[in-house]
Amino acid sequence: MANEIRATLRVSRTQSSDSFKFEFNPGTVQVDQAAVGEGGQVYTIGTSEEAISFVDITTEGWLTMQNLDATNYVDWGPEDGGAMIEMGRMEAGEPAAMRMFPGATLRLKANTAACQVLVKVLED
Repeated sequence: MANEIRATLRVSRTQSSDSFKFEFNPGTVQVDQAAVGEGGQVYTIGTSEEAISFVDITTEGWLTMQNLDATNYVDWGPEDGGAMIEMGRMEAGEPAAMRMFPGATLRLKANTAACQVLVKVLED
């Protein structure tokens, strides 16, 4: 098998009040998937840190998440010593994506009230 996973990222910024422009557009990355599989679902994330486990796969690969809440943000990061190292934040409605380190534990925590978060990881 080859190029089963495709990821595209584009971030740009323009502001009419000045001439500053920024664009990051590396295009589409194609990745081989050694074993077919995926894990995850929509989780209700509370205001205390919660570990997310992916029991349906052997080796974590590409992780995608989206905060489905319309108001609150969700912090996320890897687990170290049973606690989350805050590494990222998804504001209301925002997505996040990256390749996971195999065997790492992902933790999430909502800010003010519980949030629905779609979390999916593809087998590496």
